[in-house]
Amino acid sequence: MDHGDPKLPITVTVTGHDDDVRVEVHNFGEPIPPSALQSIFKPLVQLSSSADHRREHLGLGLFIAKELVERHNGRMSVRSSADEGTTFYFALPRH
Repeated sequence: MDHGDPKLPITVTVTGHDDDVRVEVHNFGEPIPPSALQSIFKPLVQLSSSADHRREHLGLGLFIAKELVERHNGRMSVRSSADEGTTFYFALPRH
């Protein structure tokens, strides 16, 4: 699985709302299959089929990130499509 087209920008957007602050990270590239959108937040899940990739990464980054956000009463998710690219976002409450 590709992690985004290196020739295209990655955008980071931070927006404040009355109740929370939201951070979005968006890239273009091969989309995440719909069947994998929620499983990528589970420990040890990797979408890449490359043996080299599996040796380099443990598949814990998204799991740890989501756990940290949720322990601060926030939420984290992802949306991905071939037309729009992939956006990971998290929101943390203001208080």
